Amino acid sequence: MKFFVGSATVYYEFIAMRKRFFFQSGTIFLFLLCTFLKAQEATETTFQGLNQALEIPLFQDDNLWDDDEKEVAKRIGWPEESRTDTIASYRLYAKSTISVLGTRPYSLALYSERGLVQQLSFMFSNKGDLEEAKPEDGARTGEKKREIDPKVVRILDAAIKKDAETILTRLTPLLGEPRNDSFGVGSQMEQASRWNWKGHTILLAAPVKEYASIRILPTEVAENNGKVSKIPDDELKTILVSRVEKRENGDRVVQQIPMVDQGPKGYCVPATVERQLRYLGIPCDLYLLAMKGGTIMGGGTSVGGMMESIRSLCSIYGRSIQSPAAEMNSKVIGKYIDKGLPFLWTCFVDRNHDRRVSERSKERQGVTDWAAWKEKIEENRKKELPQKEINTGHMRMIIGYNAETKEVAISDSWGEDYKERWMTYEEAAAMSQGEFTIIQW
Repeated sequence: MKFFVGSATVYYEFIAMRKRFFFQSGTIFLFLLCTFLKAQEATETTFQGLNQALEIPLFQDDNLWDDDEKEVAKRIGWPEESRTDTIASYRLYAKSTISVLGTRPYSLALYSERGLVQQLSFMFSNKGDLEEAKPEDGARTGEKKREIDPKVVRILDAAIKKDAETILTRLTPLLGEPRNDSFGVGSQMEQASRWNWKGHTILLAAPVKEYASIRILPTEVAENNGKVSKIPDDELKTILVSRVEKRENGDRVVQQIPMVDQGPKGYCVPATVERQLRYLGIPCDLYLLAMKGGTIMGGGTSVGGMMESIRSLCSIYGRSIQSPAAEMNSKVIGKYIDKGLPFLWTCFVDRNHDRRVSERSKERQGVTDWAAWKEKIEENRKKELPQKEINTGHMRMIIGYNAETKEVAISDSWGEDYKERWMTYEEAAAMSQGEFTIIQW
């Protein structure tokens, strides 16, 4: 009898164990099913859904990377910023009425190469563009170091945090929970939340006291941390020499330098450095450069600090940073310009003189009698020298020279109207801070 009782007990325990097994198995199955469905929901997000979240018609199908750059720029309404033979950029400094991803953007940029979209950058609250952080006169030169109001820092931190939370709320229901990732090479690396969608990687970065940003780029590029192939030294040398335009009037001017418009803030150093690096085939972003280079709120950057921050980036691409003799003459300038190497030049800006430079440069474009032009500028060569305004420290590029007329060509990160202007050697020497920088092979 005990046998049967014992057997019945074993039997009933067996039944109970089987029920528990199926219950637990069912629970596991349901958990896996929910996880699978959640993953499926993310992979099945449509481009229309992304456009709705972005609030701009960025996508016309599931692949942005085979779209013509001009068509994309046209449908999203961003104006062209720069164009060379191989690369182009579009940038919109957005009005306060514009909304992207549920919040206010400040700078919206699209980069392309050989006619195809390469990357997009959406910059939201940041230490450069935030109204409370801008210099009082809206100066685009690098202002001298100022005391930063702690109240403004708190406003900035709160704005960055709010923007990041808003963007997460927009994208997570569509793309699932992001994973933590790092992006960039060398010292130009940042931490980000990452989503992948059908060959597109979306990165949300929100470093404190800096900015909230979104970058969209091909997943295969993101897997390589944004690094592109280095141009071999011999090939680069040949390319750069070919970019020197030799004009009949004696001008020697480096062409194919991309423009970066820094906007109404003192970001002249990061913007000019971005121009130089992109000219050499090194991808970068002025806001990331500003963070790593120690640009202060509203603008103002130590050139030494910026050069140190990009040293490892340049080294990765086989480039070096040099500081040649800072003399305004054809021998020094021509040595590098003739190789296709523009200078990064620190100077001061006399606003009245700068207006005269713009007016004279426009007049210069229509000159046909260069002997007469030489005589004209000789008359004023030492009469209208600029005054050094100590609080208007600035970085611009020297992109050319004319040994006959003793003029130097300059380029500012203020848009296409400032792509090429001319002044005399004496004027340039009068406003120089005495520092030239070259990035070369």
